[in-house]
Amino acid sequence: MERWINKTSGKTKLSILKATNGTDLLISETGYYGFKGILDLKILFPWAEFSIDEEYYEEQEQDEFIAEYGIWDSEEKTYVGTREDFYEHRARWDKIRHLEDGTGEIHYYRLFIGLNKLGKSFLEVNDFMEFGVQLKLFDE
Repeated sequence: MERWINKTSGKTKLSILKATNGTDLLISETGYYGFKGILDLKILFPWAEFSIDEEYYEEQEQDEFIAEYGIWDSEEKTYVGTREDFYEHRARWDKIRHLEDGTGEIHYYRLFIGLNKLGKSFLEVNDFMEFGVQLKLFDE
């Protein structure tokens, strides 16, 4: 999701991708206006729960952390910082959070979508209505 934050329109582009064999397959791409924030996803998708792509965020956030808090090593010609400090700093951040583009105009989110209790319940009711039996789809 990319959300333009300095626009009064609340312009947001939502792309739904499916990861297949190391590549992303675009399933849907839609633009929205009047989008107020990440909580609006719960209105659009009441059956879903969201989590960030931890590996992707860690890589992006670590680069940003080093650029902001790292110390320039003139001999090595690189920024140095300790991993421990990064993880302590990162532990204080929100569970669902954005990444910024270089201009600060757009907030990017890279999220995984899963089923919440409502979504799982719907599938169980659907299976019962379609097959006449309750299938055990999820571990509870």
